[in-house]
Amino acid sequence: MARMHGPVCVRHRRWHGGDRDIGLSGRPKLVVAQRRLNGSLSLRGVPYRSPEVEAATELLQLGNVEVERPADPLDDEIELFPQRISLTAVLTDARLANVLMPHGLGGYALAMLFDRLVAAHAVGRRAVEGVLDGLRIQGRELWSGTSAVPVQGGCVLTPSAKRMLPRAKTIRARVLHHRVEPGPR
Repeated sequence: MARMHGPVCVRHRRWHGGDRDIGLSGRPKLVVAQRRLNGSLSLRGVPYRSPEVEAATELLQLGNVEVERPADPLDDEIELFPQRISLTAVLTDARLANVLMPHGLGGYALAMLFDRLVAAHAVGRRAVEGVLDGLRIQGRELWSGTSAVPVQGGCVLTPSAKRMLPRAKTIRARVLHHRVEPGPR
């Protein structure tokens, strides 16, 4: 039986998803990820099967093409679960939403920003905090620390940012899904 907010039973330390019941002894990161999903992400309105988690998954795939994936999709889901959930927490951070929501960022600026976030996420929490703390829109430029790119227009992109470019606006919409208030019907 799947958990209400995800596939891991924190109490019994078991994976209950995809018709599998797997013990998680020796895999504490999965339990920590589930606690984050049940805690801060749940408070933000982000469940496990959500556009925000899909955006994190897609960004991880686009950012790390050379990583070899298991042949079984469920094994891949289990392996990436902690990374997906921690990147989802980054993507739903209010500091990022403050930059993404009111401004019409172009695809190049979005691709650069998402690429920086994925790269910082791979390094660790301090790197992510540095990127999020340094984000700001100033004039017609998006600043990330000491570097700036035009809000609209082109800029030089890394290979992973080039892979993200065609999907950048869709990923932005998914990242902001929990922020959108449903209108009257």
